[in-house]
Amino acid sequence: MGEVEQEEPRGQQGGQAGRPNIARLFEKMDNNNDGRLSPKEVKGPLANNFSKIDTNNDGFLTKEEIEKAPRPNGQRSQGRRD
Repeated sequence: MGEVEQEEPRGQQGGQAGRPNIARLFEKMDNNNDGRLSPKEVKGPLANNFSKIDTNNDGFLTKEEIEKAPRPNGQRSQGRRD
């Protein structure tokens, strides 16, 4: 009693600003739980840019490929000033 779980602020759910948490994304989208996302499983920007994100052209997106994907809306990674 007296313990309170702290919630993460909305929009800051363990991911970088402007980018959803990849683990949560897979929880929601990976319907067959194979650890990869097929074109039928993805929505939104992932679906729109599937072929660009699928760097090994195997027809699936992995967590690694999504981590390396360009940020939406041209955002740059933190710390870079180009």
